[in-house]
Amino acid sequence: MTELLFLMGMSGSAAILLCFLLCRLTEKRLSARQQYAAMKFVLVFLLLPIGPCLNFLLELLQETTQISSSEMTPVLPATSGGWLPGAVPDAVPTDAVSLPQLTISPSGDQICTALWGLCAAAILFYKFLRFARSKRCLRQAGLIEASPDTQLIFRTCQQKLHIHRSVRIRLSSAVPAPFATGLLKPVVILPIRDFSERDLRCILLHELTHIKSGDLLIRWFSMFATAVHWWNPLVWLWNRKLVELSEASCDE
Repeated sequence: MTELLFLMGMSGSAAILLCFLLCRLTEKRLSARQQYAAMKFVLVFLLLPIGPCLNFLLELLQETTQISSSEMTPVLPATSGGWLPGAVPDAVPTDAVSLPQLTISPSGDQICTALWGLCAAAILFYKFLRFARSKRCLRQAGLIEASPDTQLIFRTCQQKLHIHRSVRIRLSSAVPAPFATGLLKPVVILPIRDFSERDLRCILLHELTHIKSGDLLIRWFSMFATAVHWWNPLVWLWNRKLVELSEASCDE
């Protein structure tokens, strides 16, 4: 288990560094949406064993190549002295020399796995606790129906983005800024504040783009990936960059 997590972390780290380098070199050529798409692709390496599978295929290819080369090696006839002329009897075969490998005992692997699971569970519990606390604050403050004018602008923005699923809009005094929430039943929550029609339209288009692009689901997956790879600082930097590019992509 420890080796699998380590290989997944290393393949994910390589993908993160490659994305950071790509965004750095093409910062003025790629849009925020394109950079965001590249950052989302890192989730495949962090949550799926792509690295271990590639490592297994590479080892299998090496073994197949070695077998093929050994079958093609000609068998030389034996000489009277048992050795070919010029052969050195004391020479050590190349295959006998091997590099030392780092191995983990079963007990050590169990300890590392238990420590990883404990920290990952603690991070997920903290995240869900914050989510439940914010939901409770919203429930206590109450959600207010938007005015008919706001509802009309909201439906217009929804039609402009071709969002056909049911999305609600609510007002609350407990939120400092607009945000979208809800995977199965999405809702856009606005603070109780006077917005101009232009600002309200931009805000609603921004939040609806989050819903249309599936950013809410991506946030959950990235939170889970951060908990799984809590020991890797590159994953935390990637998660922060992912959120920044998500907002910049919606602004575009």
